[in-house]
Amino acid sequence: MIEAGDRALVNTGLIEFYGKTIANTMTRLTAIANVGATSIAIDSALTAGWKVGDQIGLAGSSYSINEQEIVTILSISGSTINFSPALQFKHYGSSDDAKYLIEGIDMRTEVLLLTRNIRI
Repeated sequence: MIEAGDRALVNTGLIEFYGKTIANTMTRLTAIANVGATSIAIDSALTAGWKVGDQIGLAGSSYSINEQEIVTILSISGSTINFSPALQFKHYGSSDDAKYLIEGIDMRTEVLLLTRNIRI
């Protein structure tokens, strides 16, 4: 017997997973998101398939590895995502992609879709 705990899927054969493909799972902030914010501005063209209830992650904007955040989408309207809980850290963004371009690297905060649609 294999001890795997209650959060593991153990298989000795072939497993195939199927789900709806999401075209883009990453975008960047198009405006600064301050501490306490409950909404962010993003490139709306890159969020097709994102929906209310999905979890998104915001990468940290400083040198600290502890400033990433995970929030839950409450609503999406155009290029604005409303979420909960409120942000605990400041995250940099700009609609001008050259503003935070440092030595060829886009330093605007990355926003990642964490929710996937595969159920086990």
